Amino acid sequence: MKKLLLLTIAILLSGCAVTQEITMNQSDGEYGELVIQFSDNIKNVRATVDDQLVRTEKKLTKELILYNIPAGKRELHIAASSWELRDDVDFRETIDIKDGQQSAVIVNVPPKSGGYWAMQVASYLVTMSIILQTTNR
Repeated sequence: MKKLLLLTIAILLSGCAVTQEITMNQSDGEYGELVIQFSDNIKNVRATVDDQLVRTEKKLTKELILYNIPAGKRELHIAASSWELRDDVDFRETIDIKDGQQSAVIVNVPPKSGGYWAMQVASYLVTMSIILQTTNR
């Protein structure tokens, strides 16, 4: 029974997406914030603002919050690729950052690939067979 409980907890914790909070500049000036929300959780997010690389972590991400972006028109580029996605993400937009204000953008994430769904079914079947074998003892 303890094994079943540990397995259940491991499965639940393995899919938790994070909000990545990143500070862009430390100098004085007029700055705003940018919240980038994804329509679905996504891995391996890469971002640039005016061709400056944003240091993101390779975690399952639900949103990025960028602090201290210089005010004015900024070129945002979001890219992500994963075997889990049918297509890669390649999002580009000009964002007008206002001093002391928060701007937001939503990035559409493509649907999951056929390989992703095959892996989900296989994982489910293996998990259920282990649970059934454990409970039948």
